[in-house]
Formats: sequence, C-alpha cells, structure tokens
Amino acid sequence: MATVEQYIARAAAQIGNNGTQYNMWYWGYIQPAWCAAFQSWVAAGLGMTEFKSAACSTIYAQVKHKVGTRSVANVQRGDLVFFNWDNRSDTSWMDHIGVVEWVDRNTGVFGTIEGNTDGGLCLRKTRTIYGGYFTCFARPVYDEPTPPPPPPAPEPPAPPTEGFAVGDIVVPTRLVNYNGYPLTQYHPQYRITEINADRAVLSPDGTRIWAAMNTADIRKVGSAPEPEAVTYTVVKGDTLWDIANKYNTTWQKLAELNGLSEDQARKIYPGQVIRIK
Repeated sequence: MATVEQYIARAAAQIGNNGTQYNMWYWGYIQPAWCAAFQSWVAAGLGMTEFKSAACSTIYAQVKHKVGTRSVANVQRGDLVFFNWDNRSDTSWMDHIGVVEWVDRNTGVFGTIEGNTDGGLCLRKTRTIYGGYFTCFARPVYDEPTPPPPPPAPEPPAPPTEGFAVGDIVVPTRLVNYNGYPLTQYHPQYRITEINADRAVLSPDGTRIWAAMNTADIRKVGSAPEPEAVTYTVVKGDTLWDIANKYNTTWQKLAELNGLSEDQARKIYPGQVIRIK
C-alpha cells in the first residue's frame, strides 16, 4: 500500500519518459496505447493491488470508490480521472486516464500527470470538466482513509474586481505555471472567460481553459468588446444540458439567464428560443 503523496511522487518522477518501460513491464513488447499501463506500473511499484490493466475502462471498474462525473466537487489529489474525447458518457470503453495532482473547484480546472500524451510522453497536463470531453473520477485505496467530501460550495463570490471584465485581453505579470515557467512562454496574451471576485479564468483563444489566476497577477492590454446577444432555437430531442454543453456553459446558468424554473428547464420545447449570453 502507499500514500497519495508516494503515488504522485512516483508518477511525477516519470515526466518526460516515453512508454517503453511501461509497455515492456505490462506486455513485454511495445504497444501504441499505454496510458493505463503507466498508471498500473505506478501502482504496482508501490504495492497497490486494487487495479492493474492496460485498459482504462477496466481500471475504472476495478477501482471501487467512484467520485463523480463531469464535476470536481468531490475530486481530490490522488484521484484517477478517465476521459472520453468524443464526450461519450459510456464508461465501458474509456479513451484515456491520468492521476489528479491538483484541483480548483471554483473553475472546474484540474492538473494531472498522464502517460501517452502529447507525442507519446509522460507529462503534466491542465484539464477542465468544461473541455467538451467526458470526465469521470475514481479514488484508489491509499494507506490513509479517504477524506470526507468537502463542505457545500460557499455563497456566490463578491462582484468582479473593478477594472476587469469577461472578454478582456490580459497578460500574466508573474511566474505562475506549476513548473515555474511564465505563462507568456506558451501564449503572449490571454482572454478572460470567467471572473469571480479577484480570480480570473484565462484562455489563449477564448474557448480552451488554460489557467486560473488572481487579478493582481494579470495586466489588461485590451478591453472586452460590447456583448452581443446569442440565442439558440430548440429542436426536437434537445435538452437544456445538451445546449449548455454545446456552448461550454451549464444548464443552471442558462436557466437563470432565461428565467426558467427547474421544472421549466426540464421541459423545453421545439421552437423555444434560449438565450445563451
């Protein structure tokens, strides 16, 4: 058995490696898909026997403590995260796996250590539950007991910090990357996609979530354009959740924006016009 910190440390020590040793350990030969074999290798080297497989879906089935899907409300450091890149919610065949290193529950952004990613390497990645892909989480058995779920989310944050708005173009002003590299090394400018009190969510292209930062550590270089109303006309078979997922938001936000009760949100109808923003 092992602790969370031992698991994370063993996985992190492999960053930059290709899949040769994990393939040879599991198969005895080279396979193109080895993300699950990598996590199995990490666990086996620490004496963890709860899971072992080269298939992500098998590991998900083997790990008994399921944490949740499409939500980081109960996610903790050390949880395994499973992905379906085409947004399928079917857990019988999963595309990819990583281990959670950190999580920001306010933004839905979390950091992982993954095998077989970005050119077939072990790397740290920044992911989000709003990325257009399906995510689900499970927690292996560690030496320490699984902590209880976090308390309910606090009341809505204070109004955004004066001077910043969603859509503003900003640049980081300090080293903030988990490796100590400036975010400007990756992209010279970012657009604010969400802002809560003194914390802003940044995206290099306005769609992909890249980082969450304090507004004290960013500088505005361009103002947000005047917002334009965006609407969607419901067609047969649509649900508010489907529409929210398509536009990278939540059904609760759409319901609030359109003045819909929870019951009305469940009963949208063809021809109904839904305001997106």
